[in-house]
Amino acid sequence: MSDNRRIPVGGNTLSVFNLELRIRDPFFPDLIQYVPFVDAAELFTEGGTNISNIRRLFVTPGMGVRYFSPIGPIQGNVGYNPTKTRAGQAFFTPTN
Repeated sequence: MSDNRRIPVGGNTLSVFNLELRIRDPFFPDLIQYVPFVDAAELFTEGGTNISNIRRLFVTPGMGVRYFSPIGPIQGNVGYNPTKTRAGQAFFTPTN
């Protein structure tokens, strides 16, 4: 196993999908919302990957909390990245 790993640094096509469910707090429904969400995305170079290949999407679930304060809404979100990344440096320059 090599200590180097390839990290995609760009592309010309991006697929993004978001799904969230807003749940009002039962005790303070006008002040607090709980927001479970799922984000899915894929970045690729056009022609390199078929956009219909859903198995290549990176999916990230998470949870958010929204508080509707007198000065405006305040929110906090936490996501979980289940994708396993290999050990090694995140950036390298190939030598020719």
